[in-house]
Amino acid sequence: MFNSAKEIFFKFGGRHFHMAREEVYDEYKQYGISLSQEREWRIEMRDEIYDKLIQESNNRIMADLFAEYGNLVEDLQDEAGYEFMLDFTRNNVHLFDSMAVLWNVNFILGVRGVKNKKLKTRVIKESILLLQNILSGNIYVSEDHYTSEELSVEKISERIKQCIKYGEQLLMRMKFPFSLWNRIVERWLLCIIS
Repeated sequence: MFNSAKEIFFKFGGRHFHMAREEVYDEYKQYGISLSQEREWRIEMRDEIYDKLIQESNNRIMADLFAEYGNLVEDLQDEAGYEFMLDFTRNNVHLFDSMAVLWNVNFILGVRGVKNKKLKTRVIKESILLLQNILSGNIYVSEDHYTSEELSVEKISERIKQCIKYGEQLLMRMKFPFSLWNRIVERWLLCIIS
């Protein structure tokens, strides 16, 4: 019984939403698995994905593993894992094509639940720097990614610029409390309109 629950949990990446979508959540719920057990399983999954990630060389597979790892880091609110995501991307940037770096940074910026404001600020700033370095160098897409107009140098360049802008907005929101941020935006809009 325990193994069946674990099998379902791992198959759906620990995501109850995905279990419900595939109509196995009710079955899973009947096993009565505790939150602490689910946390242990998430740690086990994260560690397994980590091992695969550091050995993978295919950009597409690496990006998928990175996303799975990031989801688990977010679920676990794992600050060390969050920092690893940046370190992994930065230290392996020479292995990635521009699309994979963009994908990784986009995912890093989207991670929620990291409480350490200093860490989050540093990771966001360094992520922005990674993207700025790509813009100032050569943008390329490896054979691992599909080649199409969607992945043209111009499109990737535009996506990188949008991601940088998003990172800068995150930093501004962290710098100013939400209510103050709203007042700043409101005044800025009034200046534009008048």
